[in-house]
This record gives sequence, structure tokens and C-alpha cells, in this order.
Amino acid sequence: MWVASNEGTDAAPCAFCARPTKAAPEGVCFCHRCQEVWVPPGFVVPNPPPAVSGLLPAPAATRCGNCGAPIEPDEMGRCRYCRAQVAAPQPIVVEIDSGARSGSGDRLLDGLVGLLTDPLR
Repeated sequence: MWVASNEGTDAAPCAFCARPTKAAPEGVCFCHRCQEVWVPPGFVVPNPPPAVSGLLPAPAATRCGNCGAPIEPDEMGRCRYCRAQVAAPQPIVVEIDSGARSGSGDRLLDGLVGLLTDPLR
């Protein structure tokens, strides 16, 4: 789908960089600059990969590999005690209703996007 979106039509602007996303035939939109993917409500994966039998997932760690504390990551996936990265950060999900945007709301949305994407000083 990522490759197919290269030839797709321009779609709604990316919530992070404001550049046009590319629409794949299934309605999924991709921002090639930010590598973000927007999936429409009710989307079903067209051809799910077959299950791989005989492979077990690696056991989840129960202790921080840096300080030995119990794994209780914060929202950024860091150990609450020593701040070592122990898990993937929680993804930021942004849902934009393209019909709800109006002139004055654009500035608010741009400000929110800037807040999320600009580094903290």
C-alpha cells in the first residue's frame, strides 16, 4: 500500500507537517515525509499475512535492564525510576474531520500541530 500511494492522488494535509498526503486505492492516506499513516474508520486489512506457526513471541521483560526496577514505563516508554527507554512510546493519534475545518479553526489546528511537532525549548 505504501508503494501504491506513491502514484495516489493528493489527499488531506498531514496533521504534522501540513504537506498533502497521498491516498492509496483503499482510502488509506500516507505522509511520505513524516511516515504517518491514516486509516479510515472501518478499514479492514485486505490480505492479512498468514499466521506463522511454531514461533513464540519473546517473553516480555519484567525488570528494567538498566536499573532493575519493575517495568512500569511512562507515556514516552521510559523507566519511571532511571528514565532508560524500556518500551515504545505511546503513539499520538490525530483524527481530523475534513468537513469541520473552517477559517478560524485552521489557526487553532496549526497551533496544536506546531505544539506537537516543534521541539521544546
